[in-house]
Amino acid sequence: MKRHPDYGAVGPKLVSTEQKVWYEGARNLPRLVDVVGEAFMVRRLFPRSKVFGGLLMSYWDHESDRDVDCVQGACILVRKTVMEKIGVLDETLFMYFEDVDYCARIRQAGLKIKYLAGAVVLHVWQGSTNRSLDKQNRVIKLTYQAYYFFLKKHKSRIHAEIARAIVIGAGIFRIIFFTIVWFCSRDTKMLIPRDKGFVMLNSMRTREMKTAGNSQ
Repeated sequence: MKRHPDYGAVGPKLVSTEQKVWYEGARNLPRLVDVVGEAFMVRRLFPRSKVFGGLLMSYWDHESDRDVDCVQGACILVRKTVMEKIGVLDETLFMYFEDVDYCARIRQAGLKIKYLAGAVVLHVWQGSTNRSLDKQNRVIKLTYQAYYFFLKKHKSRIHAEIARAIVIGAGIFRIIFFTIVWFCSRDTKMLIPRDKGFVMLNSMRTREMKTAGNSQ
Protein backbone atom coordinates (compact mmCIF):
# COMPACT_ATOMS: atom_id res chain seq x y z
CA MET A 1 0.00 0.00 0.00
CA LYS A 2 2.93 2.33 0.72
CA ARG A 3 4.45 1.64 -2.70
CA HIS A 4 1.19 1.92 -4.65
CA PRO A 5 -0.87 5.02 -3.73
CA ASP A 6 -3.33 4.26 -6.55
CA TYR A 7 -4.71 1.32 -4.54
CA GLY A 8 -7.42 2.10 -2.02
CA ALA A 9 -7.71 -1.34 -0.44
CA VAL A 10 -6.08 -4.74 -0.34
CA GLY A 11 -7.28 -8.17 0.82
CA PRO A 12 -5.63 -11.54 1.50
CA LYS A 13 -6.42 -15.07 0.43
CA LEU A 14 -8.99 -16.51 2.83
CA VAL A 15 -8.79 -20.20 3.72
CA SER A 16 -11.09 -22.47 5.70
CA THR A 17 -10.18 -24.62 8.67
CA GLU A 18 -9.57 -27.39 6.08
CA GLN A 19 -7.16 -25.06 4.25
CA LYS A 20 -9.48 -24.71 1.27
CA VAL A 21 -9.59 -21.35 -0.47
CA TRP A 22 -12.72 -19.26 0.06
CA TYR A 23 -13.49 -17.81 -3.37
CA GLU A 24 -15.54 -15.13 -1.65
CA GLY A 25 -12.20 -13.51 -0.77
CA ALA A 26 -12.00 -11.86 -4.20
CA ARG A 27 -14.90 -11.30 -6.57
CA ASN A 28 -16.57 -9.16 -9.16
CA LEU A 29 -19.36 -6.71 -8.51
CA PRO A 30 -22.85 -8.30 -8.71
CA ARG A 31 -24.83 -8.31 -11.95
CA LEU A 32 -28.31 -9.55 -12.78
CA VAL A 33 -26.84 -12.67 -14.35
CA ASP A 34 -25.25 -13.43 -10.98
CA VAL A 35 -28.67 -13.31 -9.34
CA VAL A 36 -29.87 -15.84 -11.94
CA GLY A 37 -26.83 -18.05 -11.36
CA GLU A 38 -27.30 -18.04 -7.59
CA ALA A 39 -31.09 -18.26 -7.41
CA PHE A 40 -31.44 -21.02 -10.03
CA MET A 41 -28.30 -22.88 -8.82
CA VAL A 42 -26.67 -22.51 -12.25
CA ARG A 43 -23.41 -21.33 -10.71
CA ARG A 44 -23.05 -24.68 -8.94
CA LEU A 45 -23.56 -26.53 -12.22
CA PHE A 46 -21.09 -24.38 -14.17
CA PRO A 47 -18.60 -23.00 -11.63
CA ARG A 48 -15.89 -22.48 -14.26
CA SER A 49 -18.15 -20.43 -16.49
CA LYS A 50 -17.13 -16.78 -16.87
CA VAL A 51 -20.83 -15.98 -17.19
CA PHE A 52 -22.39 -17.80 -14.24
CA GLY A 53 -19.20 -18.08 -12.19
CA GLY A 54 -18.42 -14.41 -12.57
CA LEU A 55 -19.44 -13.22 -9.11
CA LEU A 56 -16.90 -15.33 -7.20
CA MET A 57 -14.52 -15.53 -10.16
CA SER A 58 -14.63 -19.32 -9.78
CA TYR A 59 -13.02 -19.70 -13.22
CA TRP A 60 -9.78 -18.63 -11.46
CA ASP A 61 -8.10 -20.59 -8.65
CA HIS A 62 -7.39 -17.51 -6.48
CA GLU A 63 -3.77 -18.60 -6.10
CA SER A 64 -2.19 -15.53 -7.71
CA ASP A 65 -2.15 -11.78 -7.08
CA ARG A 66 -4.71 -9.84 -9.06
CA ASP A 67 -6.59 -6.56 -9.33
CA VAL A 68 -10.22 -7.27 -8.46
CA ASP A 69 -13.52 -5.45 -8.08
CA CYS A 70 -13.77 -6.27 -4.39
CA VAL A 71 -12.33 -8.27 -1.52
CA GLN A 72 -14.21 -9.65 1.45
CA GLY A 73 -14.76 -7.63 4.59
CA ALA A 74 -13.63 -10.56 6.75
CA CYS A 75 -10.15 -9.10 6.27
CA ILE A 76 -9.56 -5.91 4.33
CA LEU A 77 -6.96 -3.14 4.65
CA VAL A 78 -8.31 0.29 3.69
CA ARG A 79 -6.43 3.57 3.70
CA LYS A 80 -7.50 6.10 6.29
CA THR A 81 -7.59 8.74 3.55
CA VAL A 82 -10.06 6.57 1.63
CA MET A 83 -12.35 6.31 4.65
CA GLU A 84 -12.13 10.07 5.09
CA LYS A 85 -13.09 10.51 1.44
CA ILE A 86 -15.95 8.00 1.00
CA GLY A 87 -17.05 7.46 4.59
CA VAL A 88 -17.63 4.24 6.50
CA LEU A 89 -19.73 1.15 5.76
CA ASP A 90 -23.30 1.75 4.61
CA GLU A 91 -25.65 0.74 7.44
CA THR A 92 -28.50 0.11 4.98
CA LEU A 93 -26.63 -3.08 4.06
CA PHE A 94 -26.58 -4.69 7.49
CA MET A 95 -24.82 -7.97 6.68
CA TYR A 96 -23.67 -9.50 3.38
CA PHE A 97 -22.71 -7.09 0.58
CA GLU A 98 -21.75 -4.24 2.89
CA ASP A 99 -18.15 -5.00 1.95
CA VAL A 100 -19.05 -5.31 -1.75
CA ASP A 101 -20.76 -1.92 -1.56
CA TYR A 102 -17.71 -0.41 0.12
CA CYS A 103 -15.38 -1.76 -2.55
CA ALA A 104 -17.70 -0.42 -5.25
CA ARG A 105 -17.44 3.02 -3.64
CA ILE A 106 -13.64 2.74 -3.51
CA ARG A 107 -13.54 1.99 -7.23
CA GLN A 108 -15.98 4.81 -7.94
CA ALA A 109 -13.50 7.09 -6.19
CA GLY A 110 -10.97 6.15 -8.88
CA LEU A 111 -8.87 3.77 -6.80
CA LYS A 112 -7.92 0.14 -7.43
CA ILE A 113 -8.23 -2.92 -5.19
CA LYS A 114 -5.63 -5.67 -4.90
CA TYR A 115 -5.98 -9.32 -3.94
CA LEU A 116 -2.76 -10.77 -2.50
CA ALA A 117 -2.66 -14.57 -2.62
CA GLY A 118 0.60 -14.63 -0.66
CA ALA A 119 -1.09 -13.21 2.43
CA VAL A 120 -3.21 -15.96 3.99
CA VAL A 121 -5.88 -15.55 6.66
CA LEU A 122 -8.02 -18.22 8.30
CA HIS A 123 -11.71 -17.46 7.85
CA VAL A 124 -14.30 -19.38 9.86
CA TRP A 125 -17.35 -19.47 7.59
CA GLN A 126 -20.43 -17.81 9.08
CA GLY A 127 -18.56 -17.12 12.28
CA SER A 128 -20.93 -14.18 12.83
CA THR A 129 -24.06 -16.36 12.60
CA ASN A 130 -25.32 -19.45 14.37
CA ARG A 131 -25.57 -22.48 12.06
CA SER A 132 -29.05 -23.57 13.17
CA LEU A 133 -31.72 -23.95 10.49
CA ASP A 134 -33.42 -20.71 11.52
CA LYS A 135 -30.14 -18.83 11.25
CA GLN A 136 -29.37 -20.45 7.91
CA ASN A 137 -32.73 -19.26 6.61
CA ARG A 138 -31.95 -15.77 7.88
CA VAL A 139 -28.67 -15.86 5.95
CA ILE A 140 -30.59 -16.70 2.77
CA LYS A 141 -33.02 -13.85 3.36
CA LEU A 142 -30.27 -11.34 4.08
CA THR A 143 -28.30 -12.42 1.02
CA TYR A 144 -31.12 -11.98 -1.47
CA GLN A 145 -32.28 -8.76 0.14
CA ALA A 146 -28.70 -7.51 -0.11
CA TYR A 147 -28.73 -8.21 -3.85
CA TYR A 148 -31.86 -6.06 -4.11
CA PHE A 149 -30.56 -3.10 -2.12
CA PHE A 150 -27.12 -3.22 -3.75
CA LEU A 151 -28.53 -3.16 -7.29
CA LYS A 152 -31.00 -0.45 -6.32
CA LYS A 153 -28.17 1.71 -5.01
CA HIS A 154 -25.53 1.12 -7.68
CA LYS A 155 -27.65 0.36 -10.76
CA SER A 156 -31.30 1.39 -10.68
CA ARG A 157 -34.69 0.58 -9.19
CA ILE A 158 -35.46 -1.33 -12.39
CA HIS A 159 -32.41 -3.56 -11.92
CA ALA A 160 -33.47 -4.20 -8.31
CA GLU A 161 -37.03 -5.10 -9.26
CA ILE A 162 -35.82 -7.43 -12.02
CA ALA A 163 -33.59 -9.13 -9.44
CA ARG A 164 -36.59 -9.42 -7.14
CA ALA A 165 -38.64 -11.05 -9.92
CA ILE A 166 -35.79 -13.48 -10.61
CA VAL A 167 -35.61 -14.52 -6.95
CA ILE A 168 -39.39 -14.98 -6.77
CA GLY A 169 -39.36 -17.06 -9.96
CA ALA A 170 -36.48 -19.16 -8.68
CA GLY A 171 -38.24 -19.68 -5.36
CA ILE A 172 -41.37 -20.96 -7.11
CA PHE A 173 -39.22 -23.18 -9.33
CA ARG A 174 -37.44 -24.71 -6.33
CA ILE A 175 -40.72 -25.40 -4.53
CA ILE A 176 -42.30 -27.15 -7.52
CA PHE A 177 -39.20 -29.00 -8.73
CA PHE A 178 -38.01 -30.36 -5.39
CA THR A 179 -41.55 -31.23 -4.28
CA ILE A 180 -41.88 -33.39 -7.38
CA VAL A 181 -38.47 -34.96 -6.79
CA TRP A 182 -39.33 -35.62 -3.14
CA PHE A 183 -42.71 -37.10 -4.09
CA CYS A 184 -41.06 -39.48 -6.57
CA SER A 185 -38.10 -40.47 -4.39
CA ARG A 186 -39.33 -39.81 -0.84
CA ASP A 187 -35.86 -38.50 -0.14
CA THR A 188 -36.22 -36.04 2.73
CA LYS A 189 -33.00 -34.28 1.65
CA MET A 190 -35.00 -32.83 -1.24
CA LEU A 191 -37.14 -30.93 1.26
CA ILE A 192 -34.19 -28.72 2.23
CA PRO A 193 -33.79 -26.96 -1.15
CA ARG A 194 -37.59 -26.88 -1.46
CA ASP A 195 -37.90 -25.06 1.84
CA LYS A 196 -35.20 -22.63 0.69
CA GLY A 197 -37.63 -21.73 -2.07
CA PHE A 198 -40.20 -20.68 0.54
CA VAL A 199 -37.55 -18.60 2.30
CA MET A 200 -36.63 -16.90 -0.98
CA LEU A 201 -40.28 -16.03 -1.63
CA ASN A 202 -40.72 -14.71 1.89
CA SER A 203 -37.58 -12.57 1.64
CA MET A 204 -39.02 -10.74 -1.37
CA ARG A 205 -42.44 -9.95 0.12
CA THR A 206 -43.28 -6.26 0.10
CA ARG A 207 -43.73 -6.13 3.88
CA GLU A 208 -40.49 -8.06 4.44
CA MET A 209 -38.57 -5.76 2.09
CA LYS A 210 -39.92 -2.66 3.84
CA THR A 211 -38.95 -4.10 7.21
CA ALA A 212 -35.50 -5.00 5.91
CA GLY A 213 -35.02 -1.54 4.48
CA ASN A 214 -36.09 0.16 7.71
CA SER A 215 -34.11 -2.10 10.02
CA GLN A 216 -31.01 -1.94 7.86
